[in-house]
Amino acid sequence: MSKVLPTSFSSLSKFETCPRQYYYQKITQEVQDPPGEAALWGSRVHEALEEYLRDGKELPNTVKMYQKYADQLKDRFPDGELLVEKELAVDANFQPCAWGDPNAWFRGIIDVAILHDGALYMFDWKTGRKKSDFDQLTLFAAMATSYYPEAQQIHAAYIWLKEKAVTRKSFTRDEARKAWADLSPRVKRLEEALEYDNWPARPSGLCKRWCAVGRLRCEHCGS
Repeated sequence: MSKVLPTSFSSLSKFETCPRQYYYQKITQEVQDPPGEAALWGSRVHEALEEYLRDGKELPNTVKMYQKYADQLKDRFPDGELLVEKELAVDANFQPCAWGDPNAWFRGIIDVAILHDGALYMFDWKTGRKKSDFDQLTLFAAMATSYYPEAQQIHAAYIWLKEKAVTRKSFTRDEARKAWADLSPRVKRLEEALEYDNWPARPSGLCKRWCAVGRLRCEHCGS
């Protein structure tokens, strides 16, 4: 089977949750995974905040309560470079490349970033429940070191809109780039699954209610 890349934090997480589900959703695309109401709401919020920050478009009434967070970012460093929905892609050597480059190995989109005075500030909107891990922004920080060599410090934050909270983590350039050592073997396992066409099921509590693969493709579905 041919190699299917690039990957992303979300698609790699899906593979690690269950390779067989990943196969039917991402490789053969026989199974669709329609977004639930929470995911649709998250997409609407992201789009509205993007258009507000980038284009000055007024926020719809349903999202107005989040305007103060966007304004704080917009006004934080008036002389900084504001980046909205910034696409990042790197090749297997961790060098920056175009989003659609056939050599793209890993990709991600930063919701909001500000480049200011030798530092990069990254922010990710979250509409769900607050979590403690920083895996996603750590990988974004690693990619950012390739794009912004002038940024000696990277300050990352999740903005938890529903819970009105912010969680933060800061990195030096060297600390951020250490993320590649953890990521590479994870992507290698996905590449090996593609090479050997090996997609074992990984049963969990999600099989019963949430898996769209169905019993005809997986013996664990509904169990």
